Amino acid sequence: MSDRAVQAQPTQTPRTQRILITAAEIAVGMGHNYIGTEHLLLALVRDGDAIATQAIAKLVDPRKVETQVLEMISSKSYNTSSSQVVPGLARVVNSRPEDRR
Repeated sequence: MSDRAVQAQPTQTPRTQRILITAAEIAVGMGHNYIGTEHLLLALVRDGDAIATQAIAKLVDPRKVETQVLEMISSKSYNTSSSQVVPGLARVVNSRPEDRR
């Protein structure tokens, strides 16, 4: 691996930024103070143009994924105790990609 590859900082695409914002909105709408994988998955399956969603759609109906995730979140066995708020996450989600460099 070259030194240049190690030093490169990946940037977020506009779609990634929208997915993170949508995930944050979903989390807040559910009364959660963190963004978990469940919120990210819901945000992804709601974006039909995302390549990840298109790949999921080849295997299963994304609406079924959304329904299942929502059912799991609303179940009594849903446990958020292992979820930790990541310091600075709100700043990253709310910042512009060019500000993160």
